[in-house]
Amino acid sequence: EAALASGIGAKLELAGAALALFGEGGGQALVACTPGAISGFPVPARRLGSVGGDTLLGVPIEELRQAWEV
Repeated sequence: EAALASGIGAKLELAGAALALFGEGGGQALVACTPGAISGFPVPARRLGSVGGDTLLGVPIEELRQAWEV
């Protein structure tokens, strides 16, 4: 929804992580921060991608918006 509201997509690096991130395992949080800030986190963290562009998971934001509005 944030991508639809802003019109800004993201390039995600989820190879092999989709089940761990979106499955029914333990709780997790997704945090947006500046590059390099992740090294100062007090808990284990890893980079999932970067914000920018006009697609999300390879699908154009406008196409996602049209599907969401139906």
